[in-house]
Amino acid sequence: MKVSEMNQYVKVDYEASLARFMGREDMYARFLKKLLKDETFQKLTEAVETHNLPDIERYAHTLKGVFGNLGLQEGFETSNEMVKAVREGQEEKIGAFYPLLREQMEKYLNVIGQLD
Repeated sequence: MKVSEMNQYVKVDYEASLARFMGREDMYARFLKKLLKDETFQKLTEAVETHNLPDIERYAHTLKGVFGNLGLQEGFETSNEMVKAVREGQEEKIGAFYPLLREQMEKYLNVIGQLD
């Protein structure tokens, strides 16, 4: 599958993302594929399991930046909500946003794994 076809499976801001990668789809695809090996989500999972709020904020914020740069809008929005929940002391919201983010991440990894 080509990067330009990802929108059939996940919401991607393809045009803006491609512009960030100087119009080079090959470079954009290479950076998307780096997400397959990235350990930030696993670290976030561990932080959520141990209720480590500083680490939840750190890893959710990191993911927010990664998702934003890659144009993965839903992941960006959900990780942003997790960051806000920690910063606003609304720990109960983390439990609602984390499963959604896990689902989005699984979908991203599945789709990215199919890229040419």
